[in-house]
Amino acid sequence: MKRCHGSKNTSDERPVKRQAMTSMNVLPRSQFEHAFPKYYPQKIGHFSLDEQRSFRHDDSQLRFFFQPQISEIKCENRTSRDVSGDTPMPVSLNLRDGYKKLIERDESIKERLDDLLRWMLLHKDMFNEKSHERSAMDFVCWRGLLTKILCTPYENREDWKIAAARYKGCIYLCEYDTQQKIENKRHEGVLQKEMSYWGFKFEQYVTTNVKDGHPDTDKPVNNNEAFVSVVRTHLNNHSLVFGGEVDCSDGDEYIELKTSRIMNDPKHIINFKRFKMIKWWIQSFLIGISKIICGFRDDDGIVKYLKTFKTNEIPTYCKDIRDCWKGTVCFNFCDEFLKFVRNSIELDYDKGIYVYEWMPHHSVSYKVMEPDSEYAFLPEWYTTQFECNRVDGASPPLCTDVLSKADHMSTRQ
Repeated sequence: MKRCHGSKNTSDERPVKRQAMTSMNVLPRSQFEHAFPKYYPQKIGHFSLDEQRSFRHDDSQLRFFFQPQISEIKCENRTSRDVSGDTPMPVSLNLRDGYKKLIERDESIKERLDDLLRWMLLHKDMFNEKSHERSAMDFVCWRGLLTKILCTPYENREDWKIAAARYKGCIYLCEYDTQQKIENKRHEGVLQKEMSYWGFKFEQYVTTNVKDGHPDTDKPVNNNEAFVSVVRTHLNNHSLVFGGEVDCSDGDEYIELKTSRIMNDPKHIINFKRFKMIKWWIQSFLIGISKIICGFRDDDGIVKYLKTFKTNEIPTYCKDIRDCWKGTVCFNFCDEFLKFVRNSIELDYDKGIYVYEWMPHHSVSYKVMEPDSEYAFLPEWYTTQFECNRVDGASPPLCTDVLSKADHMSTRQ
């Protein structure tokens, strides 16, 4: 059966069989308040996406942190110092600059897991058991999907939808847009679109393509470009492989870059700790990033100062707010969710795709869809080449000669 992304079928929304919905309770959170589960992230590789969003088996898109010139403008906002205790570094960076020149990624192209799968094909010996009958991993996904799962116990606005396909014993997880997300995107205003650019512009101000170099802030921002770290880890008894974009490095360690609105009163600080820092902590903790550098901006898009947060100290920073989030709850919930997925999947990818859905204040539920429905995200070129003893033959789509030339490509010194 031919399977491809975006295939349309009259049975797309018809489950394979009628069944009673099996669900998983998210609340009360207290059910997940026990010892922190085992979790050991290990970097096993990386790849780049170039200016045309093409896969490159190298580190050509790795950026290095650049300390911008210190501004003479005093940072008068002392309230925000309570968040981490360090002194803000005053700067003046205009995030609106160059917006009209933005080279924007085509979001109508649904990439799913494709680039991560390309990298895995180049290193497939890492993932096959000796018998080659099953994979030496339990789950494959993107870091962003794991972040959504981990935030679920404390999320009260955004829903999610995750498709799961089992192949050679491994479960591949892929996020799909919910109707709420589609509607939000459709009604996105001009200012919202511009503000989504500000984070990319901030990255341009504080990174360079060579160590000890200087940023080229006149160059148009191109959000097709990305450097991705591939991580292998265990969450209790679950073996996971996932990819996550990395903003930059200081030469020794990866650094996460963020922007946030300047906090002018205690309420702003409470919201910052409750809603932003949980996601920042999870994103960085998952991939093993120890440092987050944030540019605090005003409403006109001018970054006034930089602050550094140590990932492992963030839970302590947030403890002083009422009903604070707990990392143990997040990771124990994720552990239980992955158990729920493993226990509920009975069919391989060519017999059915499992779709898990969740809305705030509800339980997680799932349905089983046809293998050629719109949720068929595992491409045929991947399963075909994963079965081969050697990685050869026709290259995957949008990946010209990557497989045949990969061994000849060296990483940048």
